[in-house]
Amino acid sequence: MLAQGNTKQISDEAMQRLNKDPKDGEALLALAKVALLEGNDSRVTTLLQQATPHADKQELALVQGALMLKRQDWKKAREIYQPFATQEPIRYSGLFGLGVSLLELGQAKEARVVLERVVAHAPPDPSFHLELGRAYMLLSQPRSAVRQFVLSLRLDPKQDRAWFFLANMMGSRGKQRRADSMVILGLSQTPESPLLLGLVKQDAASAAAAPPSAPANGWASIRSFAPAQAPRPVDVNSEEYPIALGKQLTALIERGQAREALKRVREAQARGVRTLGLKLIEGWACEVQLPPDVKGAIRVYEEACEAFPSHWMPRNALGVLLMRQGLRHGPDSTYTKDAIQALEEAVRCAPQEAEPRFNLAQVYFQAGRSAEAATEARRLVDEVKTSDPVIHGHASKLLEVLEHKLNKDKTK
Repeated sequence: MLAQGNTKQISDEAMQRLNKDPKDGEALLALAKVALLEGNDSRVTTLLQQATPHADKQELALVQGALMLKRQDWKKAREIYQPFATQEPIRYSGLFGLGVSLLELGQAKEARVVLERVVAHAPPDPSFHLELGRAYMLLSQPRSAVRQFVLSLRLDPKQDRAWFFLANMMGSRGKQRRADSMVILGLSQTPESPLLLGLVKQDAASAAAAPPSAPANGWASIRSFAPAQAPRPVDVNSEEYPIALGKQLTALIERGQAREALKRVREAQARGVRTLGLKLIEGWACEVQLPPDVKGAIRVYEEACEAFPSHWMPRNALGVLLMRQGLRHGPDSTYTKDAIQALEEAVRCAPQEAEPRFNLAQVYFQAGRSAEAATEARRLVDEVKTSDPVIHGHASKLLEVLEHKLNKDKTK
């Protein structure tokens, strides 16, 4: 019934049961699940405390684990879900939670084993295939990953994350036309998906988070399928040292060695080598390491904003990262509000740059400010057709969706 979204009926029935028996553990858990879906975490915590002495332990653990996943407390979630790996009868929702928490902790091999077990034996579910696909992707098994994403979409074609990952994989392998096709197909199913609207070609979406030679998209595109090559030595006494070091660090990140890149860039900065490019690489490495250090990346970009108060790139990088976090936490979250502020500052610093303007249009849309998003997108469409055809194409798609939404709102 929860899957059908009938939360009012569930709440009413649970309250009726609690009126008869205030210690009804099943009813308390039902209310906790509803509160979880509604985003009322404090109420979830209170209800779980009340339910603990009375509820079924497995059912209690499932709700506790779901709350930890929502809070992105991956270690605690793994701890809660771990017993489901050996318990009988098998609770596949618990196994799935274990697989997701392992995946977010960077334990892709262990996650793959758990998620393969779920997919093989549990009733079909698009989320099961999606997360298994993510595990394969992190393990550089692209064919297996693509198969799982496709299976996820067959069960639910509105899974925008599956379209997103497919597009990222195609782009990271040099198949940009296929990547663009994935975006278009995904938007035909979920035309208002900020996640898909945020995808641009590899040198446009979040290039501010990396030097020009680096991939532009997130962690999905930094795992190269080409053989790794050792970085060339850098002459630390050379005037070109920061540039050469930046290329070395980019190569490390492209091969999935973000932690090593982070170590080296911080060592260089400790020696007094401080440039905007290296600071942005530091933030990028924080974003793409496993598990990602989102708070660390935000802190690095904020430091770059302070060190370079008139430059648009650190503000754009910060805004893009905050915007992505806003997708997780909702349009009214602090992340989304801070993303708007950062991107508005980026545009003020460089009003001629198309990229921060496009990102600002996206975050306006994400925040429900459709009219402002449409205004910014329309200006881009009018002004950057020849100077930046990639941004122009995506701004055109965004404007089409926004105009459709605004016209629909007028007719209500």
